[in-house]
Amino acid sequence: VALLLLAESQVPVAAAALVNPVVKVRSVVEAGERMYNVSYSWTEKSAAVADRFDFVERAAEIGKRDPQPPVLLVGGAEDDPGYREALAGLRDALAGHYAEPDRVGFVSVPGMAHAIAEEPGMEAAPQTAEAKEVDAAVTAWFQRYL
Repeated sequence: VALLLLAESQVPVAAAALVNPVVKVRSVVEAGERMYNVSYSWTEKSAAVADRFDFVERAAEIGKRDPQPPVLLVGGAEDDPGYREALAGLRDALAGHYAEPDRVGFVSVPGMAHAIAEEPGMEAAPQTAEAKEVDAAVTAWFQRYL
């Protein structure tokens, strides 16, 4: 939702921090295919939705915002390769469209897969070391820009 807001609206955004965002729907579907050993059949309609949710391709729309909001992207170093590649691709694409590329931050959290809580995450549990690192990165980003 945050990426849609950044790409499709002029709602003022002072700063954003996105943790494991859906950067490319196709990457999410491909990860599911690998995880569950299934194959997804794309239709014209589902391909159109996937195109709308391809923020690497839509990075220019975010980059043309005035002012350009600082955006922090956070992901797990142990996440599915498709997620990691899409997130890094978004970082590179956004930085290429920003007048000040350092306003696009990127943190890859060592030891973290996709979840930031112990799975299945249905019960209250102590915060993981990876979640603490995510909290610290997001807090530092907002302290810097807000």
